[in-house]
Amino acid sequence: MKSGNSGDINENTARCVSITDIKNECIILYCACVVLHVVMALFFMKLRIKVMMYESIAAAFFYTAGAVSMHNSMHTRSWIFLFVAEFLVDVAMSNITIGWGYGYILYGVMIVPIVYYFFYLDNQSVKSRIPHVIAIIDLLVITSTAVLGWEANLIPNVKIESVLGVFMANALFSVVALIFYSGRFITEIDNKTKHLAYRADHDMLTGVLNREGFIAEAGNVLESHPDTDYIIVCSDVKDFKMINDIYGDEVGDKVLVREAQLITDMLEPGTVAGRIGDDRFALCMPKAKFNEEQFIDRIVAMKKEFSTGYYQMFIYVGVYDIKDKSEPVGNMCDKANMAIKCMKGNYQKAVTYYDEAILEKELEQKKLIAEFDRALENDEFCVYLQPQTDADGVCHGAEALVRWIHPKSGLMSPGAFVDCYEKCGLIHKLDEYVWEQAVKTLRRWMDLGRNDLHISINISAKDFFYLDVYEVITGLVKKYGVDTRNLRLELTETAVVNENENMEVIRKLHDAGFIIEIDDFGSGYSSLNMLKDVCSDVLKIDREFLRETENAVRSRDILEEIIRLSNRMNMTVITEGVETKEQVEMLTDMGCRVFQGFYFSKPISIQEFEDKYKVV
Repeated sequence: MKSGNSGDINENTARCVSITDIKNECIILYCACVVLHVVMALFFMKLRIKVMMYESIAAAFFYTAGAVSMHNSMHTRSWIFLFVAEFLVDVAMSNITIGWGYGYILYGVMIVPIVYYFFYLDNQSVKSRIPHVIAIIDLLVITSTAVLGWEANLIPNVKIESVLGVFMANALFSVVALIFYSGRFITEIDNKTKHLAYRADHDMLTGVLNREGFIAEAGNVLESHPDTDYIIVCSDVKDFKMINDIYGDEVGDKVLVREAQLITDMLEPGTVAGRIGDDRFALCMPKAKFNEEQFIDRIVAMKKEFSTGYYQMFIYVGVYDIKDKSEPVGNMCDKANMAIKCMKGNYQKAVTYYDEAILEKELEQKKLIAEFDRALENDEFCVYLQPQTDADGVCHGAEALVRWIHPKSGLMSPGAFVDCYEKCGLIHKLDEYVWEQAVKTLRRWMDLGRNDLHISINISAKDFFYLDVYEVITGLVKKYGVDTRNLRLELTETAVVNENENMEVIRKLHDAGFIIEIDDFGSGYSSLNMLKDVCSDVLKIDREFLRETENAVRSRDILEEIIRLSNRMNMTVITEGVETKEQVEMLTDMGCRVFQGFYFSKPISIQEFEDKYKVV
């Protein structure tokens, strides 16, 4: 079982030794030097070698000052040079006073802390072997010098056994110090390596594996279980960014941590969990262990815990049944996420399964995106007009709708590409193109003396995000010199609900003389609020009111009241989706005067429209 938060290594155990720890150890070394020089001062006092006694006392004060300054964070590079200078003075005076052998024996050990501090603490050269190499060379020099300088020692009445004792004691100290710091150094490198390895393949927030760690570990699990059927399960929190925007990053982090806990609670041997994206988690688990109801129960638990009056949490789960274990794990996760993308917006279904049809749809969408710029440059997109008429068929205007005359696929309806461009953020470019084509058409009609016809253009929520809608639309009207009342603006609920800035833009457009139409009225959950808050002149009733249902009488009553309410508010009513004469008669009796639907005309090209309604 691998999750990243229950293995042998975690963020705490893989902690790298801090600079404070190393500083404290160097303070201990300074204190050890103080003790050593005090002992040597007593030794020289016993031998009545005053020069060395005074020098040892001075050195003891020097190292005391060094320990205090390091403790108070006042230690600088100059202390290193002073340390080395003191060492050289000690060696020189020792050699002159008591002989070469004793001099190197007594002070050679000082090279160990000097080298450790200078190369490790100051330079932070974790991978350097130089300190250990120099320390070993130092021990060899100490030993050889002591042996070679045996007969040069100047202290009278000192037996060879005493010399050997002093030599062995100092040599032992040097060896112990070298072993201690070599071990400490290796331990720090090992801890540093573990720490870096942990950060490389674990998510620091949740403790589970990150994308790279998950892909590597899942690959190992699949390879080690060749006879077991596995699946990849991915999750995605709906509108996770909204959590951060409304409640802040701290609450967003709590959601992620909680989701990680719910996933790791399901871990069993042979299962891998990880966080593979911002709010996306993944499981690689045996197919036989997968329980859809268990996942749904956890989704419901998360929903209860974090849903509020402002945000309703929903988690989508995509499942990919692994057929080829040699396939890259990253591709497997992408396919599980494709399944999620196909059901976003569907609140009736939390778990879905990948199939080849999803891949074909994804490839088709990528193709649409790749062809967009070329199609726009080559004027492959064209405007079709659906007439808006009275009951007698007299046309008063039309709604502009886009079609794509594809060089290979022929005429494509908006349903084949608009949703794709909505999702990928290209819709504003297409809308802007349609707007300009509509305004050009109005200009031509004005030149033909047909100022009585209007064209309605659609404005989506994404347009407000990517464009300065007010400047673009008023700019087109000024550029082509058309009447603002002939260019009507259709808005859906999603474009304005809870968007105060967008409603302010609409108000400015209305004040500039544009007629505002509320499209698909009755299809959203806050249509009456929209009617109350938005400056609007025309109400377009959604075609769903004309669809045959079990509650046909109730639907007709609601429709009649909407029309009556609109007339009381001096708003023009246009009913969409009119397909039969009976519907026209029924709507006329209710008070509706303008209709749009296949009964009168399907969407047609501008040329057909002009010929049919004798615009020219």
